[in-house]
Amino acid sequence: VKIVVLEINSTDGLVIERNKICDVIQKYRAEFNIVAYPHAALDAASTVAMTCDEILAAPDSKVGDAIVVEKNMHQQTQVLFGRTF
Repeated sequence: VKIVVLEINSTDGLVIERNKICDVIQKYRAEFNIVAYPHAALDAASTVAMTCDEILAAPDSKVGDAIVVEKNMHQQTQVLFGRTF
């Protein structure tokens, strides 16, 4: 079994960059078992960790706080959900 370990230490991130990383994970998951090893995987980085086949949490890990935000018809920003786990 081929394994790739992604050591993640990110408290932020751009959605477009997250999408690129998640696309690479999806592309190679048939060939490799991809494991996230987060120290901090917050915001966009949390969804990168969740895209992996497994998450092996570091002893000091913090994972979560992915927030979905949308604009309503009056162009007001609303947080739909957000939670750190």
